[in-house]
Amino acid sequence: MNHITTADDFPTVIDAMRFHSAEIDRIAELPKEEALREMDKLEVFTLSIVARIEREKGGELA
Repeated sequence: MNHITTADDFPTVIDAMRFHSAEIDRIAELPKEEALREMDKLEVFTLSIVARIEREKGGELA
């Protein structure tokens, strides 16, 4: 992830989750220090997926 992407950049939540899965596979191949930096970015992306799901359900995050 060269830039921080959010789930809102994808047409559906499923597309965002597929991207997330592909990123995990990519990060697994990186050297440890770089992988840790990328995992931080992926964590932000993961939270954006949760937020989008909550919005689409009509709920609110606490």
